[in-house]
Amino acid sequence: MYGGCPCEAPCPFISAVGTDNPKSPMAAPRPMLIVSDGKDWTDHVPEIELPTAKMYAYYARPENIKDVHLPDEGHDFGINKRTPLYEFIAEHFHLNISVSKTCPQNR
Repeated sequence: MYGGCPCEAPCPFISAVGTDNPKSPMAAPRPMLIVSDGKDWTDHVPEIELPTAKMYAYYARPENIKDVHLPDEGHDFGINKRTPLYEFIAEHFHLNISVSKTCPQNR
């Protein structure tokens, strides 16, 4: 987190161990979605944090990490952020998220 509270991003600890807030290499090679926006501390994810995801390439799984960056949005969990999450979960859990026409409440 950049410019945030020391309680959420303790700078002395970060600089001492040479890491950053996102720990994407620790998740590799499992699927990981990062949703970021332009109006909070996630505004630099595409150019600063996402490159740390090169660990996924070491496992031959670069497709398992994805960043959805919404530069004109702020901190919330609105539909523009939820939709990519639903799609990501459906893809990696092999789920069909299309509305079923056979479902009684959809008739």
